[in-house]
Amino acid sequence: MQRRLKDDRSSLADEFDLKYLYQALKDWKIYVHMFITIGIYTPLYSIALFLPTIVRNMGYTNERAQLMTVPPYVVACLFTIGAGYGADRAGQRGIFMMTFELVAIAGFTMLISSGKPAVQYVGTFFAASGKIPLLLQSFFVGTRQLTCRSNRYLSTGPARRGMEREQYRWQS
Repeated sequence: MQRRLKDDRSSLADEFDLKYLYQALKDWKIYVHMFITIGIYTPLYSIALFLPTIVRNMGYTNERAQLMTVPPYVVACLFTIGAGYGADRAGQRGIFMMTFELVAIAGFTMLISSGKPAVQYVGTFFAASGKIPLLLQSFFVGTRQLTCRSNRYLSTGPARRGMEREQYRWQS
């Protein structure tokens, strides 16, 4: 594990210099990755905002309503694990990303086109199961395309740093 981490970091600059910042700001891949990330996060957070309303419209109240917001995320978690495993085994993330985007589009179409709370609830399963796996897939695809550590930090913000800190703690 240590060797793989060292090999992965070997081509990245560890020191900070303003030239790396300027280089990062001129790199078009950072901006593409930022827009992809925004395109994933925005619909994902919208699910969290409208799911309680859908559950309430189904007739659930209080604790039961809160519990009914959990299943779409559990299913999405299972799909995320499966997507990571499948993409690693296949050695391809792009086809998985496109497939999960289609699943998310189907879910959001169900949400938009139907006024029935039960159909909308099922749509949240599709939407969450499509968007949450995309989040991690795009995170790793996008950051692998960037050549400098400063570029990776600029495009992903504190998320990347937090993941590396946890990875280091796990190794110790």
